[in-house]
Amino acid sequence: MPYNCAVFGCKNRSNQKGKSLFRVPREVLRKGEEAKEFTERRRETWLRNLPLKFRGAESKHARVCSDHFLKGFPNKLYDDQNIDRAPTIKLGHQKVKKISEETILRRERAKSREETRKRSLAAEGLLALNKQDLAYRFNVSQSAVSRIWHRVLGVVHQRLHFLIEWPQRDMLRATMPVDFQLAFGSRVAVVACFEVFIERPLNLLARAQTWPNYKHHNTVKFLIGISPQGLITFISRAWGGRASDKKITEECGILRKLLPGDVVLANRGFNVEESVGFYCASLKIPAFTKGKAQLSPYEVEETRKIASVRIHFERVISLVKKKVSDSVISSNAY
Repeated sequence: MPYNCAVFGCKNRSNQKGKSLFRVPREVLRKGEEAKEFTERRRETWLRNLPLKFRGAESKHARVCSDHFLKGFPNKLYDDQNIDRAPTIKLGHQKVKKISEETILRRERAKSREETRKRSLAAEGLLALNKQDLAYRFNVSQSAVSRIWHRVLGVVHQRLHFLIEWPQRDMLRATMPVDFQLAFGSRVAVVACFEVFIERPLNLLARAQTWPNYKHHNTVKFLIGISPQGLITFISRAWGGRASDKKITEECGILRKLLPGDVVLANRGFNVEESVGFYCASLKIPAFTKGKAQLSPYEVEETRKIASVRIHFERVISLVKKKVSDSVISSNAY
């Protein structure tokens, strides 16, 4: 079986004409201390000169071809002053690849992203801390933390409220995803509610209003509107978790934004077909078999259409929930 040269970049083989391959020397242990010392030193020199040891330079089967010796072959064992005591030419590491400007910029961008990520993680560690913790960290009173929180919250709302905007119908039509167009036409709005755990309120009335039977925890509830493009286009004020989806939908103001011909997609809990119809719009919710033996073919087809696009807006809802509801919020934050 022919051997390959172990030097990086060398493609010579033992079966090529005019090429000789020499084994990487091993330590000789049975010929006295002097022989052992010479062979150890010679082997170290060979391995030091051969780059990229993962190519197999340390293997007992490693070979080096004659191209890497000045005379075409290595010297004898005790000829320690000869230049050919180890491979010295065409060893591969003389070839230095010039780094392009694009590569340098790419590395700088990667480094910048890593630094930004670390800063984000450091800032994220300060999120969802309670007032007592923040007061201790910044050496201020809890009342000062509360005042700053509410003041900053108002400023953030004033500066960022323009990001939540109900889209114009012509803009909605121009960018409507194909899946929604095929299933429901070009006028679709999606509504959904999600809840956030809060601390137990001290006020008994607030405690009752924020206690839904199915959660077994005090919560506040928000209704959000989502466009087919995945943008959040409406956020209601906070409601107690005991409020029904129907009540929030009818009183939060989102229905006043509907235009004749709009289609509203929602879950089963949004039993607001009459209220939506008052604005000449229609409500699409998944069909259910309560009081029926089975669904009609029409209901099956409509439910299939809703399910085919449901994943798009449920992904947005899950992202909002993850950002907001990973922790328990103070009861007086809303």
